[in-house]
Amino acid sequence: MDLSTTINFTHPQYAPVDEKCRRFAHVTWLDSGRDMYLRPERVTVHDLTPRLGELRATPASTQLDDRGYAVVQSAPRASLEPLDEQGCIAEVRELLMHQLQAEQVLVWNLQHRDGSGHNDAEGTLGTDAAPTDPVPAYRAHVDQDAKRAWEHIQRELGELPDNATRRVQIINVWRPCFDGVVDVPLAVCDGNTVSHSDLGHTTDFFGSHYSILHNSSQRWSYIRDQNSHDVFFLRCFDSLDGDGGRARFVPHTAVEDRSRECFKSRQSVELRCIVVTRM
Repeated sequence: MDLSTTINFTHPQYAPVDEKCRRFAHVTWLDSGRDMYLRPERVTVHDLTPRLGELRATPASTQLDDRGYAVVQSAPRASLEPLDEQGCIAEVRELLMHQLQAEQVLVWNLQHRDGSGHNDAEGTLGTDAAPTDPVPAYRAHVDQDAKRAWEHIQRELGELPDNATRRVQIINVWRPCFDGVVDVPLAVCDGNTVSHSDLGHTTDFFGSHYSILHNSSQRWSYIRDQNSHDVFFLRCFDSLDGDGGRARFVPHTAVEDRSRECFKSRQSVELRCIVVTRM
């Protein structure tokens, strides 16, 4: 079932601020250092459930090129409640190696996010989580720009792969820690429905990234009652940079479903990975 909800988008840098805008405390515009404001917009988030069979049957690499995200089916082997971090890292590395025929996979970050006590998508509490807080992120964003991505890659790999023979991606692997997530599911935006003018070039504690401005052409999706065996691959960087019409990345955010009662706060695990494949 499609979800009508609000998403916090970045307000244009030089546009007048109205009563719906609120300053986001931890992010500024990269070029000017000006405060960045969020503005909630009502959006239809399309349910991927009717298409799960089709998506699972489509190679993950094709899905990533088409939309910037992929849905793969993989029952968790490592414990998610409580979280076995080392088991998750080994499992995700193996999953990416298999799904993307990768030559090398390096998991450089793991985030265990807990939605309890921070359901504040519309900023009604007047507070924002810091980038270091392990809570769902209630704003449309892409984790890194190209400069920051290459810095990560060089730091983690020690040297940059040969662009002529290797493709390098940063892929986030996201799954809930239990079945049937109602509380703040993850929403993803088809990367090929995002225009250059939708990208707000911003920076925070970690560095430069993209904060997403609203555009009615964007197509947002989620998996209703997502289970732990349905795994999102989120492309955050690709060394091919859109060549041949490929999606460069996928904006994403937590969203709220206020039409239903929630009995368990969302718990999720997200692993950020560098994936190297031979071209």
